[in-house]
Amino acid sequence: MKKIVAGGILFLGGIILYLGIYLPALELGLTLGSFTTPPGRIGSALEITEGNTPMFYAIGCMGLGFMLMVWGALKDELRKTYYYVKRKLIHLWRNYLTEKKEEPSSSN
Repeated sequence: MKKIVAGGILFLGGIILYLGIYLPALELGLTLGSFTTPPGRIGSALEITEGNTPMFYAIGCMGLGFMLMVWGALKDELRKTYYYVKRKLIHLWRNYLTEKKEEPSSSN
């Protein structure tokens, strides 16, 4: 439950930070007279307002918050799936090794 709450707070904080950076840059981008083509209007406005780095932090917070929420909500299911896949892979590997031992080795 703690992971879900912490993930939700990080996710919402990332959204608020993203909007706090993006909306002023968008407003400036609409009134921007000259800009270069590769970054475009919004990219140039982000460079002017120095919002590139905080935007990456905001996206990182949103991603980390989402992962924490998924991990907290699906922890038991993910653990069961992990152990199931692990058992199946070990079983397949053991079968492969026993079949390999049973094969007659042909030498010329």
